[in-house]
Amino acid sequence: MTGLDPIEVLAAFHRHAADELPDVDVLEGGPSALVLQWRREVVDVQLRPTLEREPVPARPLLAIAPLETTVVARLLDDERLRAQLGVYDLSCCAKASAVRSSVFTYFEWFLLEAYGVKVVASSSFTAGLVERGILSLGMG
Repeated sequence: MTGLDPIEVLAAFHRHAADELPDVDVLEGGPSALVLQWRREVVDVQLRPTLEREPVPARPLLAIAPLETTVVARLLDDERLRAQLGVYDLSCCAKASAVRSSVFTYFEWFLLEAYGVKVVASSSFTAGLVERGILSLGMG
């Protein structure tokens, strides 16, 4: 299944986090953004039309946004940005994310359980990580 409605997904994830994840607190919630907390980890979850000029966020940002080539290139080139920003493109069920966050994991589990969708790593993001020696696929 592809082409999930991001607005619907965010609203459903909001309900899921509030009602079904006892270890996650919804600190703020609106139609285009959530602030969630798991233990000491605070994460923004936002719908974004673009991330082309996104500065490095102060805390982890799970952005539901188009996976643009320029954004993938910025993530590959900027270690601080890569550690804080994960991009999930629901139109093609792909992601560019190296963020270590339980909230990100909960989001992926939610997509799988609620929609039967497994979000996979963008091939260009993965290839870029391998080319830069950041990721080893352990082949050979």
